[in-house]
Amino acid sequence: GAEGRVLGADASAPDEKETAVGQAVGQSRAKLRTREAFQLAWKEKFKGKGTDMSIPSKEEAHVKFGRYIETDQGALRDIRARMSMLAARLELAVAAECYAEAAALRDELKVQRLRDPLQIRQHLWAEMQAAGKAGDLDRAASLRLSVQEVERYLPQFQLGGDWEGIYASHGKETVRVHYEGSTLIAVKIIGDANVPKGEITFTADLSPAGLLGPIGGDAVSHPAEKIRMVLEGHLENVVAIQGRGQVAKAGFQSPTFIDGQLLLFEEGVLGFIFLPMASMIVFERVFEETDKATAGDNETQKAHNIADSNIGNTDNDNNNNTNTARPRDGF
Repeated sequence: GAEGRVLGADASAPDEKETAVGQAVGQSRAKLRTREAFQLAWKEKFKGKGTDMSIPSKEEAHVKFGRYIETDQGALRDIRARMSMLAARLELAVAAECYAEAAALRDELKVQRLRDPLQIRQHLWAEMQAAGKAGDLDRAASLRLSVQEVERYLPQFQLGGDWEGIYASHGKETVRVHYEGSTLIAVKIIGDANVPKGEITFTADLSPAGLLGPIGGDAVSHPAEKIRMVLEGHLENVVAIQGRGQVAKAGFQSPTFIDGQLLLFEEGVLGFIFLPMASMIVFERVFEETDKATAGDNETQKAHNIADSNIGNTDNDNNNNTNTARPRDGF
């Protein structure tokens, strides 16, 4: 009898394992269906409502710059993760006085940076500023053209112009995006009682330091970042950038900037998360009815022209506002 009970238990074990495997497979398929349904609904909702996020090919970049610049967002994410690892190892090697290893790491880091259009733009921008300060205006102008050429490979620099988003109970409002150096600035052209027309609603740091990597399973430094974690789990190639959002009491009293994140989606729409308020606004491009095809490009060029007058000056960076006061009544 005891032997029979043991044999019976052994015989049931494979069935239990098969059941567990089947449940895991079922859950995985359910998650995949949910993800696909979310992607489809998102794409349908925002189809044709954003800016053109297409960028030149690597082959075109090779012809233009004499080397391949990575354009795929997934590949760029991997390159940037590798650069972070190399930079950390380089620092350790120098601290340990392992200079041969440090030299090798430095050279590999340089190779990786030459593949990243954001790193290339940062280098060219610094050279342009230096030339402007030194009075070499011809070189500064030439470098400005090079900066603009590289920005064609960076969707975050193609956002100039007007965008509409729903500001909670205030309803639909319009903001105008322009650039000052490596800072994206969105100013309200239709405002509300808290942050009125003509005031900044949010900024974003477009330098390499402002670029945020994808959120891992538990890598959430602020509870509201779960918003981005969900979006990254359901959508492809979300670009996240560190920013600051402005909030104030009614009548634009006690205005302050709080932590935020700018999100770029493949459909060409924008999102901005006001982190302490756990609130995200999705913005759609405002097109001119007479010329929807070129409105975005024209507005982006106008936005970049603003920066031309700043050659020789330091970047204006509203993200440097370090006021960490409690969020006010609204944005």
